[in-house]
Amino acid sequence: MKVAIGIVVFFLAALVEVTLLDSIEILSVKPSLFLIAVIYISLFWGRRPGMWFGFASGLFLDLFSPQHMGLNTLLLTCTGFGVGSMAASLYREKYISQVLILLLVSLVESLLYFAISSGGFDAFVEFFTRYGLLGTLYTAFVGAIIFYAFHLARPRSAVS
Repeated sequence: MKVAIGIVVFFLAALVEVTLLDSIEILSVKPSLFLIAVIYISLFWGRRPGMWFGFASGLFLDLFSPQHMGLNTLLLTCTGFGVGSMAASLYREKYISQVLILLLVSLVESLLYFAISSGGFDAFVEFFTRYGLLGTLYTAFVGAIIFYAFHLARPRSAVS
């Protein structure tokens, strides 16, 4: 069942990524829907599903950025594995914790992406300050909305 849900989430994220995200760009920056999905899946489904979803998502994104082929795959796979590995020790049921995890992981992923792909310190500083920080905040904002919707939709266990 989780595999089917994961496939649906992947195709929904891919559909929105290639069709709608261009229309909600802010200063040439788009939120990373795949990163949001990888973090959520890793938090609630664990390390292995998070890692495989990160791999598939990164591979899909790399098809659209051949100049950095494999970088998204590497980063999203590691994100899924890392977040999934730490999920049991995190306060993953708390909404604020989910948003803080998303913000932190998005910042680290953005730092690594621009550090590897920029080609030098000056270019790194320019790209990270122009795209990385804004992208991190934008991804965290959109992710906070999505996580809140999932938080409201999750069934709560009754305490007797």
